[in-house]
Amino acid sequence: MSRNLVSKICLNEIKLCHDQSNGPYFVAFLSHRYGQRTLPTEIANQEFKILVAESVNVDVSFQTQLTESRTIRLENLLEAFYKMDENDLSRPFKLASADQIIDDFDFKDKNFDRLFTESQNRLLKLLRELAAKCFDKKLLSEEQKNKYFISSKFLFIVA
Repeated sequence: MSRNLVSKICLNEIKLCHDQSNGPYFVAFLSHRYGQRTLPTEIANQEFKILVAESVNVDVSFQTQLTESRTIRLENLLEAFYKMDENDLSRPFKLASADQIIDDFDFKDKNFDRLFTESQNRLLKLLRELAAKCFDKKLLSEEQKNKYFISSKFLFIVA
């Protein structure tokens, strides 16, 4: 299972328990990841296009040394990590898995894991920067902007 989907699956299970419960229920977050802001697994089509248009004046590339003989370079993090879902009528952009982004990705290799974590961190900073700029220009709502700054678990709890 992709580690990008863990939060979404957990939150869906909590919602299912809430919807099917006849009485009170209790949820405890017992993890070091509570409050962690992970990459959104899906971005609405129009919102993604707004972010891409705003990225024209920003460095959206990523490069790192994987091994002594191999350097990985992604020209555009947004386009490398998010792919349009042609099967969904709303055409959202969905977060790709590591092996879809980097050829011959090895899940067991610590270098690949480090590379993927670094690139995700860079992408999250990039998304936050772009969302803030788009919000300032009134291209995104506060709710849309907050998806990139506030933990999805926190948003679920306050909803």
